Amino acid sequence: MEKIERYRAVICDLLKEYQDFLVEHTRTDVDTDVICDDLNGQYMVMRVGWRGERRVHRPLFYLRLKNGKIWVEEDWTKEGIAHELVLAGVPHEDIVLAFNPPLVRHLTEFAVA
Repeated sequence: MEKIERYRAVICDLLKEYQDFLVEHTRTDVDTDVICDDLNGQYMVMRVGWRGERRVHRPLFYLRLKNGKIWVEEDWTKEGIAHELVLAGVPHEDIVLAFNPPLVRHLTEFAVA
């Protein structure tokens, strides 16, 4: 259980860092919201608002804690949140790139499931 508590803290800290960066470097009416649902093990950074006449409502990240691992369900960044998780001390074998089809996950350096 200690591991899961640590993962919760690491995830929320990283998502808050991304939120702070986007708030500081974005000059639009698009909000950056962090959702940390520890009870259900779900974590998200959402971009919500309007860019001109176009509605913006998309997740930048969506992560889940499942079976003792961090499942990266959505990631729209260049480097990837998995890289940041590794730098924060999460082992590769505890990160699942769930946005990849199960049949190709073994081709990555991360967990299959």
